[in-house]
Amino acid sequence: METYISTRKTLRKIYIIVDARHGFKLADVEFLEMLDKKGVKIQIVLTKCDMVIPPDLARRYMLVKEKLKHYKNVTEGPLMVSARKKTGILKLRKEVLHTVDALEKARQAIQKKSILIENDIIKGRSNRKRKNVTQRKDDFK
Repeated sequence: METYISTRKTLRKIYIIVDARHGFKLADVEFLEMLDKKGVKIQIVLTKCDMVIPPDLARRYMLVKEKLKHYKNVTEGPLMVSARKKTGILKLRKEVLHTVDALEKARQAIQKKSILIENDIIKGRSNRKRKNVTQRKDDFK
């Protein structure tokens, strides 16, 4: 894996998934240290945040954030997500799109599709996906 990380020229950032119920494990810390030595940008994603009671989650977040101060290539504080409740997923999606320089392209594609649907509505055509596209358009603002 180290060879892959060292030789991959298009690698911009590595997202490390950490279970919010447990925090960092030894393997996570070792991986973070290796990535930091290689100069790879790192983003921590705390998952299963819905399964931790809020005071414990806040404490876990602060512990992880404090631990990340020891690494120079961590891009920002940890992102918190819950797939079950769908919280934080949009922010993670935006972060990934931004990392690969695709956020603006996604916004433009949604805007273009929105304009096409609006034109169809004006012309009296079917608008069965209008609500869904409008929601997506709002997601990328």
